[in-house]
Amino acid sequence: SSGINAESGNEAWDHTRIHPDCFGRDEYTLLVYLNKDYRPGDLGGTVWYETEKGESIVGSVMNRYGRLAVFHCEIPHSALRTSPARVRARRAAHFRGEGSTHSC
Repeated sequence: SSGINAESGNEAWDHTRIHPDCFGRDEYTLLVYLNKDYRPGDLGGTVWYETEKGESIVGSVMNRYGRLAVFHCEIPHSALRTSPARVRARRAAHFRGEGSTHSC
């Protein structure tokens, strides 16, 4: 086991479930971690997977103030839960590639 576990949810807004951000688009996701007083025990972060089934982790990043993560929007990923005492300050944005006809 990798020691990294994303809990699955049923709601579309539950970012701890494994999901892509788009299908068939030339877009990228940008994550910015904004907790200035983050400590390793606060948990959080993002994990990227080979498929939406989550059998194989291809990468991960832990929460750290000012850290950026940029990836293609079709890559399956999940947010790791933060500790219950912690408010997660993380923002995501989507950027279109040149020639895309979809709005963000």
